[in-house]
Amino acid sequence: MVYRGRIKNRLPVKKVLELGIKFWNFHPMKAKSPRFLRTPARRSNSENPSPAITFSQRPPPKLSCLRMVLAVLLAVMPIMARAVPGDEHWGAQFGAPGVSNFTYAVAVNQGILYTAGLAPSGGRTNTPLNLWDGKQWSVAAVFSGPSPVAVYDLALVGNDLYAAGNFTNVNGTAAYGLARWDGANWSAVGFYGTGYALAVDGRNLYVGGSYTNTGSVILTNIGCWDGGAWHALGGGLASGPGSAVRALAAQNGVVYAGGLFVIGSKLITNLAAWGGSSWSGMGGGANNLVYALALANGILYAGGAFTHVGTTPASRIASWDGANWSALGTGLSGTTAVCDSLANLNGVLCVAGGFASAGSISATNFATWNGSAWAAPGNLNSAGNRAVASGGKLYVGAASRLPTACGPTRLRLGTGTNGVLSGLPAAKTASKARLPPCHRRHQPLRRRVLCFCRQDQCQLHRPF
Repeated sequence: MVYRGRIKNRLPVKKVLELGIKFWNFHPMKAKSPRFLRTPARRSNSENPSPAITFSQRPPPKLSCLRMVLAVLLAVMPIMARAVPGDEHWGAQFGAPGVSNFTYAVAVNQGILYTAGLAPSGGRTNTPLNLWDGKQWSVAAVFSGPSPVAVYDLALVGNDLYAAGNFTNVNGTAAYGLARWDGANWSAVGFYGTGYALAVDGRNLYVGGSYTNTGSVILTNIGCWDGGAWHALGGGLASGPGSAVRALAAQNGVVYAGGLFVIGSKLITNLAAWGGSSWSGMGGGANNLVYALALANGILYAGGAFTHVGTTPASRIASWDGANWSALGTGLSGTTAVCDSLANLNGVLCVAGGFASAGSISATNFATWNGSAWAAPGNLNSAGNRAVASGGKLYVGAASRLPTACGPTRLRLGTGTNGVLSGLPAAKTASKARLPPCHRRHQPLRRRVLCFCRQDQCQLHRPF
């Protein structure tokens, strides 16, 4: 579960020692010989004076063991610090015990992490927006309304944060399913319904959900907010009670939508593409719900509960090249396998959900696809609800405890209310099978967000 850093271009020990000795002999602090080692010049009684005996003619002092160790460390440290592809790992950056709610939504802006979701129990008439500032957790806002109140997605347009879900109020401001935070105040944007998915393309915010209008503009389960007004995308996407748009991806004016809907006249079933003027089918669509969409390397990936896309067998995940659907190996499998979220991390597709294997390899609730093969970099012991890539890191939200953290040292992880993890070299998370015996002292951390990152991008915390 842990990718430990690998050192490329390893230097031979002899060369390292030579570098260390050179560093010691030619260090600027040694340029001038110590006073007690200088020998004054002596002249003979003969007419021709003898040459002066100087420190430079003396043999160099012998290196002590301590000096040798320091020299070697100074020579090796820059090499060891260099991160290379393949050292990614789960890390424990966030405060224990973490956030209290099931995490369905994650967003990152200028080093600030926002998470939100659904209260795990009780009346569920309110749920918090949690904020991690790099040191500690705080509650930035509280959403409220008829049960069950939930926030299903978060998105940033510039520095404005949008929250979509099922709520009627946020911090005392009336907002029905969609709200905006401008850094100082919350406000409504004329939306009425339940928002499930958000996608940003330039300054346009696309909102998918279950709704029929926003003020004077007739919308059906999908619409576009440009910051000041709503715009319809044709006649929208609906097929009767229960229909909804649950996944969105947008790029260069093209919008992809997934969920539960049918438009028979256009052969649209649970998947559709908006080209700027009309909706079109995508090779016959999917035979069951679509929960996730993501673009990576010019390919659209779709995930959900389906077993076929068009006429192509594809277990819970498939790719669309603009003309044809393709399966990703044998896909995802398990007793009740489902793909809940997809994210593009530096060209690698990260897959979160509830499953036991990806392709032919064992992968519990998290796997990656590099375009040709599956990998299992680290298991999750709870289904992953949301995966979001930002700044070279992948954040994953879940509905219960995530992997336990272990490491050679105990670390201060901050304070808060129940759960989040992020990249930290000294507190990596892992399965027992991949850890040496000394690292098997697991202590459960009640976390509901993880971060998957490269070792050189992780943040260090002081030990106790």
